[in-house]
Amino acid sequence: MRRTLAILFLAAACAGAGGTRSPAAPGGGPSFRYRVAGQPAARSPLWVQPLAEGRVEYQLLSAGRASGVVTLERAVVNKGEDPVRVDVGRIRLRAASGDELGLVQACAGGECHEGSAARGQITQLEPGQTLRLRAEFGPVAADDAFDKATFVDEGLYVGGKLALVAVELERQ
Repeated sequence: MRRTLAILFLAAACAGAGGTRSPAAPGGGPSFRYRVAGQPAARSPLWVQPLAEGRVEYQLLSAGRASGVVTLERAVVNKGEDPVRVDVGRIRLRAASGDELGLVQACAGGECHEGSAARGQITQLEPGQTLRLRAEFGPVAADDAFDKATFVDEGLYVGGKLALVAVELERQ
C-alpha cells in the first residue's frame, strides 16, 4: 500500500513538473487560465465535488489554454471502503457552440495514452488512494476564442455505478 502511494506521489510530482507534451496548433492563439463558471478566479483547487454519498472526492485542479491546446488537471480521491475505477479516456471537452475538441492525450499515474487509445484504459483506486490525471484537448485554432467550455468525465465508477461529472468553465 505504501509503495503504491509512493509511486502515485512520484508520478503526480513528475506530471506537474512541466513534462506535458503538447502539440502546437498553427498560430496557437491566446494563452489563458480557466475558472469554474460563476466562481472567483483565485481558487485552488478550482472545483471540488463529493460524489457517491461522499465516498469519492473529485477535484479540478487547473485548466488552461496554451499553444492551441486546452489542458486540464484533476484528482480523484477514494474516501470510501470500496475500490473506485477510473476510465482515463472517457472524457470530453465541449465549446459553448457545442463543438467538441478531440482528446490529444490522457495521463494517469505517470502513464499517458494518445487520443482515442486512452478510452478503456482503466485505473483502480483502493480506499485512501488519490489519483492525479491530466488531459489535453485540441487543437484549438488561433482565431477560436474558446472562452467557455464544458468538461465532462464519464469514466468514474463507484461501486460499479457511473458517477458523472460535468463542470462549466470560462476564461479568467
